[in-house]
Amino acid sequence: MNKDFRLAITKDWQRNGRENVIDFTNYTQKAEEPANMTRKWSLLGEINQKQSRPQDKPKPINELSPVAISLIKKHYPYLLDKK
Repeated sequence: MNKDFRLAITKDWQRNGRENVIDFTNYTQKAEEPANMTRKWSLLGEINQKQSRPQDKPKPINELSPVAISLIKKHYPYLLDKK
């Protein structure tokens, strides 16, 4: 997590599995609170670890949107420079 985004990656290290993104929320985009204020709301990004929406399935980092990849590369280029 940093000032621009929240990113969570998981990997099955016992099976030497591939890394998958389970959460990515871009904080540089404009967000608004709901018009009808409620205590149960949250800022959901491109993919959310709660897996409450169909698009929230874990996926490889290179399958995120071009905007997300560009933002991640700006902060952590080594995450995308793997072969």
